[in-house]
Amino acid sequence: EEFNELAKKFDLQKFDQLSKQMDSRMEDLSKQLDRNMQLLKKMKIEQKIERILQSLRDLEIAEKSASENIPKSSELDNFINEKKEQLQLLKSLSQEYSQTLELNQTLSKPMNLLSFDEEFSGLINGFENTVNELNDKNRRKASDQMERNSQNLKELVFAMGQMLKNLNSKENQQN
Repeated sequence: EEFNELAKKFDLQKFDQLSKQMDSRMEDLSKQLDRNMQLLKKMKIEQKIERILQSLRDLEIAEKSASENIPKSSELDNFINEKKEQLQLLKSLSQEYSQTLELNQTLSKPMNLLSFDEEFSGLINGFENTVNELNDKNRRKASDQMERNSQNLKELVFAMGQMLKNLNSKENQQN
């Protein structure tokens, strides 16, 4: 008897309407969540680029200073090891930037990021040349190569900084 009474009170149209409203709310919530995820990915990408940029700036300063202060023979081995560590850092920064480009491609609307493969490759070759010249005790050639490395780092920092600035200005215009 209670069941029959509940069945009489049940309004199928009202139930359908409530169901559609809930579906609509869930869809809106899902879309908002997707937008938030995209924004978080963009922020992560921008932070990675900023971190890479700062590391490149630090490397550029270190390289400029090193080109003017190659140590005497007794300290040359430690200096060569520092250069090898910087070479490894540069390789890891290059790899990290490539991974950042890949992450960018997972966005629904990827940002306009430039590839700096050639620049990184040229820098890695330059740092390898520096290590080779130092191993061969060619201090002058090593110093000249370090100056070129420093200049190339400076140019890469500038280009990457401009790219980031353009991304931020476009993002601000969209907002």
